[in-house]
Amino acid sequence: MFMTQFAQWDQYMLCDAPIENVQAGGVVYAYQFRIHYPTYRGTFLSCIEDIWFEVDGERVPDEKVWFMLNGKQFLLSELEDLFQEYWWIRDDAVIRVVNLEGLAAGSEHEVHVHMQHRIPYTGYEGEYGVEISDCTKTLTVKQEAV
Repeated sequence: MFMTQFAQWDQYMLCDAPIENVQAGGVVYAYQFRIHYPTYRGTFLSCIEDIWFEVDGERVPDEKVWFMLNGKQFLLSELEDLFQEYWWIRDDAVIRVVNLEGLAAGSEHEVHVHMQHRIPYTGYEGEYGVEISDCTKTLTVKQEAV
């Protein structure tokens, strides 16, 4: 393994779209935000070695996070097995956090995402390039729930 550095792409990893509360039957059960793959190419989800999130300085427990892409949803613990699920460079993933209270409409929150991911086309002679990406942004919660 060798470490690579594409830090110039990190600033785009968290999308500037608002946080959205998610409801079913009129009851809020989660909130969600969007992320973008932080390099100039896409990747297979199995190449994500580590990914985690913080909201307002508190780590979000992995078991409360759904990673949604290509019309499907996955637990973070499932990503390592998804060698046929591709994250195209132009597609945003939705990160849904189960939280029965949601977040107050109009409020601002500091969101941080950390990702360690293998660069799949660098696997020459058994060694892959590994990128560590971090991004923090302040996002506002949309007024109406989805």
